[in-house]
Amino acid sequence: LNGSAEVRYHGNLNLRRDGLDGARLMSECRDVAFSLGSACASGSGRSSHVLRALGLSEKEARSSIRIGFGRYTTMEELEEAAEIINRAAAAQQLPVKG
Repeated sequence: LNGSAEVRYHGNLNLRRDGLDGARLMSECRDVAFSLGSACASGSGRSSHVLRALGLSEKEARSSIRIGFGRYTTMEELEEAAEIINRAAAAQQLPVKG
């Protein structure tokens, strides 16, 4: 979890998995809406300045994803999204056979 677990907006979750390629994850999870940073930095190619201000390295910031949800988001939708994201993230961590 990036940021405070208690002092935060509860409709926004920013998570990091070491070694994750966030851009690759987005392309592999096209049915799940999430981002690599804020809307104001969308398309800039830069890592999140907020995550960098929190003390994350460039690599850590690029291994982070931002998930937003609202009052109409169901637990079932969250669980399904988490399953899809976790499966794709775990696949990135598999050793390359060659």
